[in-house]
Amino acid sequence: MDKKVYEKTRYQNIYRHKKNKNYIVMMSKPVKTSIATVDGKKIMKLEDALKIRDNPKIKMQVGLEVTYKEDFDSLWNKYMDNCKNVQRQSYNTIRRKEIMYNKYAKNEFNKKVSKITEKRYDILYK
Repeated sequence: MDKKVYEKTRYQNIYRHKKNKNYIVMMSKPVKTSIATVDGKKIMKLEDALKIRDNPKIKMQVGLEVTYKEDFDSLWNKYMDNCKNVQRQSYNTIRRKEIMYNKYAKNEFNKKVSKITEKRYDILYK
């Protein structure tokens, strides 16, 4: 949060952009994030920002649920992209990991992955 760009309001976790005069809502649970748009439109009214902050159903509609729960295949694809592009692992290492995934893990995990289960299956990352 850049204090030069945003100013505090009298309400907790709600900030206003100094130039644009739109509001953002800061959230710390389940993931630390901020909400600046709803359905592609900026939050221009303070009442709307208060509704978003106070109503948990609106938070889920905005998409916070998607940020902390993913399926295993998308998590695996992020991991493999990290291995290829960031860590620059060798071709044989990447191939060995893909074979292991296809042989053991692909059919095993069909449910959503949260932070707890992500740590449980941390063995696959090594």
